[in-house]
Amino acid sequence: MKLKNTFLNTVPLKARIIFLAGIFFLFCTLGVAGDMSEMGREPTARYILMTLLISVFAMGYATAGVMMRGQSWKVMVRCASWSSC
Repeated sequence: MKLKNTFLNTVPLKARIIFLAGIFFLFCTLGVAGDMSEMGREPTARYILMTLLISVFAMGYATAGVMMRGQSWKVMVRCASWSSC
């Protein structure tokens, strides 16, 4: 599916990669903070998986937010009509 005239399509690829890498590394700190709250007792596999999942979901959320800039109200209306979103 090719989106027409979205902000993300007008930004150069290198800038998009830098933006998403920044989001990734920013949210990696949440995985580190979660491990610190457990005093380092989390298994290594869980720590890595948790950190990667948090970061990848944040990247997807940021991408969706940029792509739906003018239509974000539709998501809010739809979520408000459901009991949980």
